[in-house]
Amino acid sequence: MSRRRSPALVSLIVSGLAVAGCSGAEDDSGGPAVAWAERVCASVEQGAQGLALPAADLTDPQAAKTAFDAYLGQVAQALDRVSAELRAAGAPPVADGQQAVDSAMGTITEIKTAIEGARTRVAALPVTDAGSFQAALNDVGTGLAKIDSVEGPTKDLKANPALNEAFGKAPACRRIDGSAD
Repeated sequence: MSRRRSPALVSLIVSGLAVAGCSGAEDDSGGPAVAWAERVCASVEQGAQGLALPAADLTDPQAAKTAFDAYLGQVAQALDRVSAELRAAGAPPVADGQQAVDSAMGTITEIKTAIEGARTRVAALPVTDAGSFQAALNDVGTGLAKIDSVEGPTKDLKANPALNEAFGKAPACRRIDGSAD
């Protein structure tokens, strides 16, 4: 049997990766803002670990449905963990830091709402034949297309100039951005 991934499911990959941002251990070298950014980026980094779109065999609709539902559940749980860690970190020690956090929390909520809606649609997918399943799965992916452009909560946080600078110095944030030494 051939293993194919639905092109519409690229949305799921993007949404999972969009969550990846920042949170972890403190960094004493950059002050409180860098320590805050490190904590947040390490949590995002940890939340994104293990999120991989399943390589489901679309010719076995029931198995693929189960795999995609499990994946969406993992993404939702990762979003919950990142959200909880962001709340636990509190307001960043910079001017207008709480506004940046509020914006990031809004983005997390938007992504999670889309993921939960997709999960509901996946639960209703027909599994009687592969063709119907594929068409319905593509519709689920199309429904997630609106979050393809969402860059994740770190974009909201980095819109604050002081936090952007702190993110540039925090090792976990640099790893997430791909700029770690």
